[in-house]
Amino acid sequence: MALPMCEEPPVRPTLTLVASCPTPLLRPPAMARPPAAVYWFRRALLAGVLLLLLWASSLLAAKLHWTLNPENPVGHTQVEPAYVIVGDTAMPLSSYGQ
Repeated sequence: MALPMCEEPPVRPTLTLVASCPTPLLRPPAMARPPAAVYWFRRALLAGVLLLLLWASSLLAAKLHWTLNPENPVGHTQVEPAYVIVGDTAMPLSSYGQ
């Protein structure tokens, strides 16, 4: 059975957009950027603090090197190690290297 022919093409419904919220969302106003001088001052201050921290940590590490090294106390220079480890025994070295 054949379908009856229509003289007019079928009409499509029009698309209407409806907002899901009745009131539009309000965006907070954009924050104003600080002046360039403030920006560069903050960066220079941060760089200074980091350099100061690096200097203080290197100074502290130099001080701790002497206090944490029992083989080489302050004021004594020693070229050779104080002990030789053989198996599970540490034997002291003599000044002649035997």
